Amino acid sequence: PLFRSEIFFREQESAMFAFEDAKTLKKAVRLLPRVGGSGLYALPATRGISLASPRELFRKSNMTLRWQHGEISNFEYLMFLNTIAGRTYNDLNQYP
Repeated sequence: PLFRSEIFFREQESAMFAFEDAKTLKKAVRLLPRVGGSGLYALPATRGISLASPRELFRKSNMTLRWQHGEISNFEYLMFLNTIAGRTYNDLNQYP
């Protein structure tokens, strides 16, 4: 199986990459510049966050609290949940 990873850019664009194995994926993540912390999801600016599980991403974000306080819409919250769960428009394997 391929290891897929979606890379998000500051311009709110993203690209889907597929790697042969987890080791290659981790090498690629280590080569990326350190960014983050100021986007919609306000996740910590670490390379490790790129390898975090959906559960870890959910815990480290403040999105549920922002949604509960009406700071983001239902749509934005659902997009966040779908994104950390690995659902994306960029993975054509998810569509028939």
